[in-house]
Amino acid sequence: ASCYCCSVAGVGICVQCGPLFLSELAPYHLRGAFNTLFQSFMTTGILAAQCINYGYMDYEWGWRLNLGLAGIPALLLLVGAACVPETPSHMAERGDVEKARKVLHMIRGTDDVNAELDDIVDAAQASRNVRMNPWRAIISRRNFPQLVILVALQVFNQLDGISSIMFYEPQLFEGVGSGRRPAVIIGAVSVVSTFVAVFTVDKLGRRFWMIEASAHMAACEV
Repeated sequence: ASCYCCSVAGVGICVQCGPLFLSELAPYHLRGAFNTLFQSFMTTGILAAQCINYGYMDYEWGWRLNLGLAGIPALLLLVGAACVPETPSHMAERGDVEKARKVLHMIRGTDDVNAELDDIVDAAQASRNVRMNPWRAIISRRNFPQLVILVALQVFNQLDGISSIMFYEPQLFEGVGSGRRPAVIIGAVSVVSTFVAVFTVDKLGRRFWMIEASAHMAACEV
């Protein structure tokens, strides 16, 4: 139980910090693709786990194999995170502008980073100039509409039931007599759909995909 709790805690931290890290490293015109790519690899991992479970579901030790193999990408993530630099935005917030410049040189592959660095430094300075307590600033009248939208997006994303379906779809299909193969097919559809979003989200926009995906879910559930 303790190992499971540690694993869940690690996943939770990565899910929160991963998109933030990617968005701060990504070029402006590819920020949507970078963030969506994070979700694409999550769905790919889910599909891989479903395939392994499907192949070894008749073996008593199958679940041990699945959990054990999960340690491989975790180890790769650990090594990779130890090798990559801190984000330029974080360095600028700490006042280390020169290190931020060096990281931008490295990740952009060009010496012409002054304009982007100036934007990052200006944003960091504006953040430091805010005197209000961050928690009070979040619930202030100025920021309250954005807070409601953010909370509503997360709440309704869970209340639509997609997490329950993703977690328990093998048992759901098995319960209605369809076996576990449809769960693997749904996992593959999820992978394809997220990669479609990766290549189109910066062209079509975030709002387009939110409306389109919500319409799909509403139509199917009705």
